Amino acid sequence: MLYTVKEVSAMSKVTIKTLHHYHKIGLLLPQQTSEAGYRLYGTRELERLRTIMETLEKSINATEVGERMENGDLFKGFDSEAEWEQALSKQHEYLQKTYQVELKTKGIDVVEMNEQAREAAAFMKEMADALRAGIKHTDEKIRGMIEAHLAFLNHSGLTITPADFAGQTRFFLQDDFHLAMLEGQQTGLAYYLAAAAEAFAAN
Repeated sequence: MLYTVKEVSAMSKVTIKTLHHYHKIGLLLPQQTSEAGYRLYGTRELERLRTIMETLEKSINATEVGERMENGDLFKGFDSEAEWEQALSKQHEYLQKTYQVELKTKGIDVVEMNEQAREAAAFMKEMADALRAGIKHTDEKIRGMIEAHLAFLNHSGLTITPADFAGQTRFFLQDDFHLAMLEGQQTGLAYYLAAAAEAFAAN
């Protein structure tokens, strides 16, 4: 069965504007376009949208984590749900205002979020270090880092393919909030990550 943008919006609580934006940047493409020009989405696209939304929900305030790591501290996580809610508040406000996306902030599994945050922070630090060291985005070391990161995400319950990851990195380049977070960690990191993800997905 195929669904229109309006139907997908109603089912997912994601605005039509946001679905159009995801299409524009290549993050969520319709299964087909009708003769009348309507975007039509199938089960596969609905699952991809669910993955996108889960990724946004589980993403962290990378700026804060990055600052802690730059100060020589390893990110150890937060002790409570309230601390996580506070850490995610700026990102939550931005996503709500820009894309009308509601992040789940109640019922956070603190242990799971800490584990995911540590892994994400370590991955981004490794990528930033590789960029500073002049390692090409197509290097086998980079491929191994991305492969390990995606394996962790998939093991954590997110279904994310190399193409999905490349699409998310393209989204980060288009989105001011996420672009600033990555560029705040290391100038050029968002572009390096996108190039590496595209190369990884192409092989």
